[in-house]
Amino acid sequence: MKVEYINNQNICTKNVLNYSFKKDKEISNDLKTYPKISSKYYRSNYLTFGSDKEYNKQHYNKYISVGLGEDCAKILSSKKPDFSSLSFWQKTELLDQLETIKMCYLLTSSELSELGFDSKLEELKKSIETASFDSVSQQKKPVDFFNKEDIETIKNTDFVQYGKLGLSMLYTRQDFLRDLTSFISKLSKKEQTKTFNLANIKPIFENEKIVGYDGLIKSANIVNNDEINELYNIINKFLVQNKVTTQNKELNKALNRLVEQIPEFINVISKKQHANHANTLDIHILQTLSNALKNPEFEQLDDENKVCLIMAILLHDIAKRENMQDSLHPYYSGIFAKEILNKFDLSEKSKQKIINLIQNHHWLKDYSTYKLSADGVAKMFSNPAEWKMAKIMADADIKAISARISELLKSSLSYEHLKPIDDKVNKA
Repeated sequence: MKVEYINNQNICTKNVLNYSFKKDKEISNDLKTYPKISSKYYRSNYLTFGSDKEYNKQHYNKYISVGLGEDCAKILSSKKPDFSSLSFWQKTELLDQLETIKMCYLLTSSELSELGFDSKLEELKKSIETASFDSVSQQKKPVDFFNKEDIETIKNTDFVQYGKLGLSMLYTRQDFLRDLTSFISKLSKKEQTKTFNLANIKPIFENEKIVGYDGLIKSANIVNNDEINELYNIINKFLVQNKVTTQNKELNKALNRLVEQIPEFINVISKKQHANHANTLDIHILQTLSNALKNPEFEQLDDENKVCLIMAILLHDIAKRENMQDSLHPYYSGIFAKEILNKFDLSEKSKQKIINLIQNHHWLKDYSTYKLSADGVAKMFSNPAEWKMAKIMADADIKAISARISELLKSSLSYEHLKPIDDKVNKA
């Protein structure tokens, strides 16, 4: 069942989803028409929606009371919630809402238990995690896109000089968004929906112009045919034919080797971040990598862990949403990274290590705000080498946010603050 295109709105808010659910009035009429069904559902507190689906009215009302939209409330109030009809982006919107309900204590523990909230949350996550972003089978590539000279170049580059505009490219993000806007302006709303679903992105509109997008463009879906020839050319020009064009020739060589091997990185170049960050997302990621390479402890890692840490840093914010705070981006970045890592000749152990570093890269924030105990952090990074990698990454990440944030948070990485975790990891 297709969902009509929505202009930058939350799909879980009231009356947004375009599902063919029966309204409460229609359900009431059904109950009058069929008295046997009426008495059955009255006693069990279940009502019907759609053809053969049932939802619990009390549970539905509870979800509505905390601001969830009618249709998502019905899905969650079903005996067996079915998330398969939702697109990837609709699932992410719903997960955002559910995490907010839990984190903000909008429902009590007993209410969450009565709703079977945690099990439904896990079902939704499993549904999200089974999404595929690139179905094209490719030969495994060696992780050799950075040679020693590239590493030295990145290590010695102050990426902050590229400021809020990000890296320059032959075909800029702004030009791509302009051309994409021009292309979709010729389409009906239904065709627009199909286009964005095909590309696997969620566009951000402002005055009918696309000013950004979330997600990684799924180029494997965009085949060159008469119907979408123009779209194919735009995406091919942006992802495949593009080049980084800074004034530094050695940096261009290093970064163009990177985007040849990980074209998904193009999606973050010049992507805007929220106000806490001084720079665009590409600059933040590359400055984080530069900071990590400068850390003396980086050289203490073995070659495998060096590769894992570099990959984790390059992909740690790959799913971050444009120009907004996004507390779930470590989780989604891990999901996106899994698909990217499958293209490389990496052991399963290395891939899991990278994904773990990505999905838990906010451990320091959670530990410093008492959301996570020393035991909890120690379980995330169960051996000294992984714990060292996590600390290098956290230190590099904080320093790459902004000078002000770095100064505010530097004490959180002090020996005294982290000693309880050090003790637990070293004892394990």
